[in-house]
Amino acid sequence: MKASELRPGNFVLKQDQVIELTPEILISFWEKDSDLSPIPIDEQWLKRFGFEEIKYADSKSKWFSDDVLELELKRNGCFIFKTFEIAYVHQFQNVYLDLTGDELVCDEYSH
Repeated sequence: MKASELRPGNFVLKQDQVIELTPEILISFWEKDSDLSPIPIDEQWLKRFGFEEIKYADSKSKWFSDDVLELELKRNGCFIFKTFEIAYVHQFQNVYLDLTGDELVCDEYSH
């Protein structure tokens, strides 16, 4: 995970606990090696962000939507938006913000 991929508000793992990045934690990560690691994205994280599974009669894939974006679950466990493969929670947060201008909210881990 590169520091350039991260921004305040991203969720990552620190010593196996989910944390929300603050500017102070990011500065620490940039200045020295840190014990931060990415969180693999899964159906549970999408549901935390308000996405729901949608059913398409002609599709063998699982699809999720929040009425703004639709994502397809691939066999490798990643989600696809258009042609962009999303493997981690922080990537999804950043793509969503870039595309919609809105932050994804997850009250369970937010400060």
